[in-house]
Amino acid sequence: MGPGDTNIDCSCCTGSKLRRYLRSKVPCISWMKSYNLKCLQGDFIAGLTVGMMVIPQGLAYAHLAELPPNYGLYASFVGILVYIFTGTSKDITIGPTAIMSQIVAEVAKGNTKLALTCSLFAGCFQVLMGLFFLGFVVWVISTPILCGFTTAAALTIGFGQLPKLLGIKGVRRQFWQSLYDTFAKIKSTRWPDAVLGLVCLILLFALRYLQKWTEKKRNSESFPKSGGKAFLWKSVWMTGISRNIIVVIIASAVGYATHTGTNCVLTKYDYSITNCVLSVT
Repeated sequence: MGPGDTNIDCSCCTGSKLRRYLRSKVPCISWMKSYNLKCLQGDFIAGLTVGMMVIPQGLAYAHLAELPPNYGLYASFVGILVYIFTGTSKDITIGPTAIMSQIVAEVAKGNTKLALTCSLFAGCFQVLMGLFFLGFVVWVISTPILCGFTTAAALTIGFGQLPKLLGIKGVRRQFWQSLYDTFAKIKSTRWPDAVLGLVCLILLFALRYLQKWTEKKRNSESFPKSGGKAFLWKSVWMTGISRNIIVVIIASAVGYATHTGTNCVLTKYDYSITNCVLSVT
């Protein structure tokens, strides 16, 4: 084997490694070749379903992070657009989360510039960890630490949303202070907010039970496999799994239909709204 052959082999080896590296970082190179209309149909339905939920969810996370609502909308779709090309999992959640919003609120304290700076550095660190295959770092974090952190965050966020559910204003952020202020100001509960919130919670739990009950029926041998009854059962099941969207649409429609305030100013009998969403001009 001559020197020229050795160079060719090295070149082929380098090119092969480069292609594997690109496929690992940009997986769409591999699956785009087999993409068809059936995949497009499923993606369209999934995208429409998730998109309808991402909008109110982004607004809620922005409120939790003490940022203007339009920042929640920006954060909700930018990550998804990038993940189309770089994503390796179809089940992972991309975008802001409740815990992330809580951390941003503690650090930025309503300062949008500081929140954007934190997001920039967090994104840079994640990109570097991905490029250098540093995912193994999370293995050194023990399960009790993760469980303790997520449980504490869930309690903090849950009790922090209680005054918003009841429409109580002027509640401090710290956990014990928030709990104390909520019960101290319980008489100032806005009944339109409380009624709407409780009805939405009951509807969510009812539709969740409907989904599980339908799934048990579908697994039984007597369940119809085709025909009108099968279509009816599938419609009921779809209603159950679409509970979040259904509740958001109903609550938004009720709030819009009954809102009598102007310029985001509430009257006594209005439901509390997120805020005016500013558009980029």
